Amino acid sequence: MLKVADSESKDTCNPKPKSLLVSLPNGCNYNQATGNASMVDVGTCSGDICMNSTMQDSGSCKDGFTTCCGPTNLTQIDINCASFSYKMSLIKECGCNECYSTKKSARVSGHAYGINTNGGREYLKLGKVYNNGVELSQTTWGGAFIFDVPDDVEKLVVTFEDPIFKKFFPTIKRLNFIPGETVDQNVVLTLKPDPIKLYSNQSFSLSLGNTTGQSFASITFPENGFTDTSGNPYNGEANLYMKYVDPRNINDLLSSAGEFTYIDEEGDEMPLITYGPFTMSVEDTSGNPLLLNGNATFKLDAGMVNVSETADGQPDLQMWYMSPVSGVWIKMGNFRYETFSTRRLLEVFIVGEFTTPDIQDLDILETVTVSRVETYWTWVGNPDRRVRVQRQRTVYDQVQRVVSSACVAKFKAYTDLEFQQGLPGVTVNFLSKPLDAGENPTWNGYKQGVTNSDGIVCLETLCGNEPVAFAEYESERMVPSNTHDIPVGYQFNNWDDGNVELQARDWGTINGRSGPVYRYDDRESCQNSPNDYHFQFAPIAIQAQLNMVQPNPYWRLSWYTQPATVSTRRACFLKIKIRLAQFSTTVAATSRFDLSRDGLGDQYGTYTTGPRADRTQPNEQDNKAACVQFRCPGDIIDQTTGPIDDVPTHIDVNFVGVNTLCRNTANNTNLSFLSVGSNSFTLRAEPNVNYGPDFGIYIANGAGNTAHDNALRFCRTGSDTGNVDDIMNPDTRTAIGYDCT
Repeated sequence: MLKVADSESKDTCNPKPKSLLVSLPNGCNYNQATGNASMVDVGTCSGDICMNSTMQDSGSCKDGFTTCCGPTNLTQIDINCASFSYKMSLIKECGCNECYSTKKSARVSGHAYGINTNGGREYLKLGKVYNNGVELSQTTWGGAFIFDVPDDVEKLVVTFEDPIFKKFFPTIKRLNFIPGETVDQNVVLTLKPDPIKLYSNQSFSLSLGNTTGQSFASITFPENGFTDTSGNPYNGEANLYMKYVDPRNINDLLSSAGEFTYIDEEGDEMPLITYGPFTMSVEDTSGNPLLLNGNATFKLDAGMVNVSETADGQPDLQMWYMSPVSGVWIKMGNFRYETFSTRRLLEVFIVGEFTTPDIQDLDILETVTVSRVETYWTWVGNPDRRVRVQRQRTVYDQVQRVVSSACVAKFKAYTDLEFQQGLPGVTVNFLSKPLDAGENPTWNGYKQGVTNSDGIVCLETLCGNEPVAFAEYESERMVPSNTHDIPVGYQFNNWDDGNVELQARDWGTINGRSGPVYRYDDRESCQNSPNDYHFQFAPIAIQAQLNMVQPNPYWRLSWYTQPATVSTRRACFLKIKIRLAQFSTTVAATSRFDLSRDGLGDQYGTYTTGPRADRTQPNEQDNKAACVQFRCPGDIIDQTTGPIDDVPTHIDVNFVGVNTLCRNTANNTNLSFLSVGSNSFTLRAEPNVNYGPDFGIYIANGAGNTAHDNALRFCRTGSDTGNVDDIMNPDTRTAIGYDCT
């Protein structure tokens, strides 16, 4: 793309910052001419590479520009809270500066787990995550994974495998990512059931049931129908693991491979309707995988399903398998009617065969048969007197598209329950079910997406359905709005577990606004119209914000003394245990440089966050902890007076929005507390001290977001060694403890 600037411009960077609203902690405000404000527009610059009018072409074919669009003019404001205040910097102007940051890779993190028969989670321990055969990550004992998305990937399709404990099926998933950002999402996998023994030299049939236990289908494997991974015929006893995904069970649907979508004849990705896929794997007695070799037959009882027919009288059904490359369902073949003799009766079955040796997931789709009138020319009459005439005939085609028209629904995630500022990187799950489906509905579609920079995502469903949506952020459920931003009279139902049930009906334009549901053809309007009606979600816990006085390095008040491109860039976190019932509390930590050791130095900035509970302990949600970032002690880069070595950091910590007085319960004796109050404390972090988990202080180095992400994970788990996940453990290796109940 060529960008041209007029001769009057100083550089190619837009000097006007883009709006970025930041929510202030409850009880804090900014005094301005229009009154007290609970939100502040801090502004942001694009960070793109730019050039100014004085630069000269290097004469080479290489891009020699090393300047980026960043803040050039900052102003500070005071944020006033009930018992303290802190400073916040606003970007007033952007311009070409030295590139202090590096282009961040897209990163995906989250937890992989299965849901057992009791509804509890079983995490994928030491599992592997692959993309196109390349290992991207290994999960922790808590099922956590994190990896950078390969640069050449447009749609991320990964396979989760369980090579050590072998409790899970290999599962293909399409994960969402945002270029340059970290997206956190849960991945539900399919647990293996108990194995079924078979002998490879004998044919074998298995009945497939549903939630009522009634068999409606079967699968038959031929004799001598398996090989090892090298293609050698396998003879002997084998273990078959088979899991039928009941489309009426949400947990089953979420654990199935990929999404229920396919690519239609126009190249669009469309939702499909399923009778329920099944997953299978076959292993020898040592646990080594076996591959299918030959025709396996799938047989469906025609009397138990309502299936339309094609023009030639055959069932209008197709068999599909999940592509490990694209993450969508690929057509394998058509079904046909066959008559079988059972118990002296002739019964009709719908039969299909598959021969692909490495198929693990299958699905069947009810497709649409459409007719069209075709015009053609032909000759009529006697051989010695023929006339060319035009005629028409009806042609029937099977097309790969949904039975009914598709719709899209608009969702927006917010930073907090004020529902003011959009939150990017939130995963929204969208499950479709027919209208008035009853207590045990058949879920007929599933889509998942990640909110963009404005907090918006649009997801497909089937028009006329009653789909259900829920949102997750940092592996935790968000809560839906009590009212949502929808037209008056638009019906919805918020469930207790954070789900919202809605009506997939397009109401057109009301009061100049469209949404929250659009026809599929209007999906671009859904994505690109930020002021349209939409469904709203927000996190329960207060989200973390770092308000730096000076965002660039090499300045006296810089939060980081190293740019993001340097591997020695350092991040520091402090862990605070807080026993607390409410979720609206904010923990604010202001860092100052401490030349005189009296804490009166200027501020580096303030970090705010909310306490988190251990999500694996649902009955202990009062037991929380907060990990707050502070400016690491050490050198100060002062462009006026020169560098200052070994400067301590003075940390003021305050609890905001607590309804009761808190009681200090424990202090780490290794730390230098200057004061400890009921809702606040002050701590000095010394330079050249080998802090670590025993101090309740966690430090990590690394370029880009690596230092921040790793130090935060260390803090939450209370360990900086081994395979660390990010589940908050409130009781492990804290700096200080409070009881606010």
